[in-house]
Amino acid sequence: MAAPLSAADRAQAFARLTRKQTTMLPPVAGAVNSRVALDIPKVRLGQKLYLEVTATLNAIHATETSYAPAPFAPFSLIDHIKVSLNNGWHPVDLSGQALYFWNLINSDAVQLARAASGRGPVVQGVTSSVAGTDNQIKFLVEIPFMLNERDVIGLLMLQNQQTLVSINVDFADAAALNDGTAGFTYALSNIVITPMITTFSLPSDQSYWPDVSIIKITEEWLHDIAGAGNQSIKLPCGNMYRKLLVFIEDAAGGEADTDISGNLSLVLNSNDVFREVKPTILAAENFKEYGGALPQGLYVFDFSDQGQPNYGGSRDYIDTEKLTAFDLRFTAAGAGKVTIVGEQLARLS
Repeated sequence: MAAPLSAADRAQAFARLTRKQTTMLPPVAGAVNSRVALDIPKVRLGQKLYLEVTATLNAIHATETSYAPAPFAPFSLIDHIKVSLNNGWHPVDLSGQALYFWNLINSDAVQLARAASGRGPVVQGVTSSVAGTDNQIKFLVEIPFMLNERDVIGLLMLQNQQTLVSINVDFADAAALNDGTAGFTYALSNIVITPMITTFSLPSDQSYWPDVSIIKITEEWLHDIAGAGNQSIKLPCGNMYRKLLVFIEDAAGGEADTDISGNLSLVLNSNDVFREVKPTILAAENFKEYGGALPQGLYVFDFSDQGQPNYGGSRDYIDTEKLTAFDLRFTAAGAGKVTIVGEQLARLS
């Protein structure tokens, strides 16, 4: 009887015998304050999902010839997105704002710069007039299931009648695309979402298939800050963390690095401080990691970066399966809110 393949041999065999494929799925019309459900073909191994969202925003003002977009528009047009497996796991569970942050650190930050027109991935026209002007809205959302283009972990087994992958996208309304300045009238129309899925073919010999028992989970948690003072936020335990995004806002919804003082700390089992960093130093590290400045108030602990973001090994991952507590600590300057996005690995059971 032949000895079972090692993980390295299995990965090499899969790389030799598989091929990547991209498949366009039918466009689906959306509407303000409504949900769109997407169907995923039950073939091959799901690696990545792209969603191109387009819409038309009409802006009217008696005198102003332009309007100001909301801080994270047009991604904020997506109120919520959830990717679910029928066994109860949710590989993606994010708001549009958190989805923007996640895309920001999984690509060069400069690439997601908003433009008024052009062929780039993020376009939002900002023109207004007394008669009303139609503005193009377009943005491309990337949802990777696999860790990266190298490591075949996190692939979703679509070619299985017992596995159902569902994707629900909830849209907001025109208010999510502008900064709320008085005097403007907006109308949002022609919302269309066009999916494209990237998959890998399956080798005929099942012994060369990759391990599909591990999935990547990216989800969002919210925490209110009652007032100034020391904050200790308990993070979920049980899985292995690859990334942790922390976004801090004041009570008015503004973002500023001055909303916190002292250091940002990650603490294991209540007293083991294993990461402690001054916010300005972390912001500068993030600048170098992601090729540009992240939004004010956003900080990223990237445990997958060992010289190149998202391509490091498991050396620095945070395994919380046997921890009793995993806390984020900092000192707040006043009342506000914290949005936390955790990218974790979990084993299907």
